[in-house]
Parts: sequence; structure tokens; C-alpha cells
Amino acid sequence: MSAEYGNSAVVVNVVTKSGTNDFHGDLFEFLRNGDLNARNFFAPTQDTLKRNQFGGTVGGPILKNKLFFFFTYQGTRTTTAPSGAVSFVPTAAERTGDFSALSTQLVDPVTSAPFPNNQISRLSAPALYFLQHIPLPNGPNGQLTYLGPTARTTDNQFMPKIDYITGKNQLSGRYFYTCYTQQPDSAAGKANALATDSSGNSVRAQTVSLNERIRNRRRCCSAPGSATIVPLARLFPAHRSALPMLASILPLLAVRLQCKRLAWVDTLRSSQVTLVYSTGTIGVSAKL
Repeated sequence: MSAEYGNSAVVVNVVTKSGTNDFHGDLFEFLRNGDLNARNFFAPTQDTLKRNQFGGTVGGPILKNKLFFFFTYQGTRTTTAPSGAVSFVPTAAERTGDFSALSTQLVDPVTSAPFPNNQISRLSAPALYFLQHIPLPNGPNGQLTYLGPTARTTDNQFMPKIDYITGKNQLSGRYFYTCYTQQPDSAAGKANALATDSSGNSVRAQTVSLNERIRNRRRCCSAPGSATIVPLARLFPAHRSALPMLASILPLLAVRLQCKRLAWVDTLRSSQVTLVYSTGTIGVSAKL
């Protein structure tokens, strides 16, 4: 895809409002809280989801009938700690090398000799170290139910837009900024190594876009009351190079114009230049 769509494989086209001769604005707030949700069947408690999505818009005139502004902001704050995570960990006896509760005979991996009564005397020092950061089971057969890491995300987006209108011509420019941050929960991993959070990330993207719309008038016929077949390629010669696909079919198309007086046809030319910047990536796209 072209640079105007950034690095995403999914494209969502959004039409942005523009300012008018009157000042307008709005505010919004979307709240989702785990205390208002039903409990998961397998979870001992309700989830701890808290989501706040808020923002607002404002637009109005800078120069009446000519220059307008529009600004929008949205912030999202999400905090959640999913409950009901289950793992199976060594029991207190197994951490000392006593596996006598197992029906399977354990074998020494070095000598291939069976351990008497499943009692292991040689324990790995790294394993003993990591076991200090893994809680004892709180359920049958070594089952441990615990809370996963707390996920906290912050997302800020804002966009100012300027529109300048003179006659039938329009020049627009906008700047879009978004910054998404998810800090890993390091505290959860210190208390329980199984709850270590590896999902931290940060993404920032910026987009600058300039658009122009220029209308020209072209004479289509000069004889009052005449019926004329005019090839579209003669009416829109500028689009031959700008739109190759359209230019390939223009010679095959024609339009019938019935003129009672001198008639004119408005032609619209639109161009766009977009600069996209995200972390480590810069792209430029132009439409003429």
C-alpha cells in the first residue's frame, strides 16, 4: 500500500470534519468497568477491567467565509488484570526432592539407576533459585490459581486541521499524531515468576497531509440549440497523465450536450501530498 496508509495491512478511510462560520464542539466519555460485568465461570472473582475513552472536538472560523480550523483529541486509558490463570507447580515436598507421592519410578539421568523411593538428593541450583519466585500450589495436585500481570495502556491521539477556501478552490492541511504505550508489569513478575509480563510496547505515528481542490470552467458548445457529441478526452485533457487508467478509456467515451445558450462545464482537479512517519519509518505519497 502507499505511504499514506502507514504500515498497516488494513485500511480504514475516515472523513474528517471541517470548521464552519460558527463555533461548534463536543465532548465524549466511554466507560467500561469490570465491576459492572458478569463473572467468568472459571474465575474466582470478577475481572478488573477499567477502560476510559474520552475526548472532544472544536471547530470554527479564523477568517469568516475563508479560513477555518478544526481540532480533535481522544485519549484512552485501559487497566486490566485477568483472573483465573492456572498453572501446575511443584509441591513443598517436591521442592526438597521428595517425589514419593508419584506412582512413576524416577530414574537418574546420569547413571540410569532408579532413585530409591523417588527421593532425589541432587537438586539443581538454578532450579532452586527460580522456585523461590514461584508460589506454592493452592489447589489439588499442584494446581496454582493466580492473577496474571496487570496491563496498563495509554493512547493519545490529536489532529488539527486548517481549510482555506477562495471561490470554488479549496486548500486543506492536517496533522495527525498518535502515541500508544503499554508498560510491562514488572512488579507481578517479582512476586510470581509465572505472572511475568512480556507485552510492553510503545508505538508513535505522525501523518501530515496537504490537499487542494481546484475548479476550472471549460466551454463545451457554442451554438445555441445544437446537439453535439464531445469526446470526454477533449474536456479533461489534464487527466490523461494524472489518471492512466481513466485516460485509457477516455477516447472511447463521449457525452451529448444540448445547449440552448453558451454552456460551460466545471472540471475538478484534486491533488494530495501525504507524509507518514512512524517509529523508524518515513513514507511519502502524492496524488496529482
